[in-house]
Amino acid sequence: MHLTLHCFGDQTQPVEKRLRDALARVPVQPMELMLDRSCTWNNHIAVVQPAEHAGLHALYKHISHAVQQAGILTGTPKFTPHITIARKAASAAYPRHMPPIPWCVKKFLLVRSFTGASFRHEVLASYEAQEDAHV
Repeated sequence: MHLTLHCFGDQTQPVEKRLRDALARVPVQPMELMLDRSCTWNNHIAVVQPAEHAGLHALYKHISHAVQQAGILTGTPKFTPHITIARKAASAAYPRHMPPIPWCVKKFLLVRSFTGASFRHEVLASYEAQEDAHV
């Protein structure tokens, strides 16, 4: 399971290498998120979202800056961190008031999503949190 911060779309091998290198320079500290909201978006994707968290916002901004400096465009126009829990969920019911679920973050990943007939994900790179990272 992963929480999505950015979408980069399919990239060529050279761009993917620049993306990996750029992400390797992003500082990340361990943090505890609270997953406390769920909804179904207009595109029929059901998601769970975290409560506001300064560390998560900082990570998003650091990733945005790093990839911009590397000349890579992101397909993420605004900050909407989420965990996809279902697709084609147009008429799905979701809890209006879900109990908070703590989630400890110790790394971030570069994940390729395959969205054909069946969805799957491939981890391309992992970036571990450092207790002493300066964010």
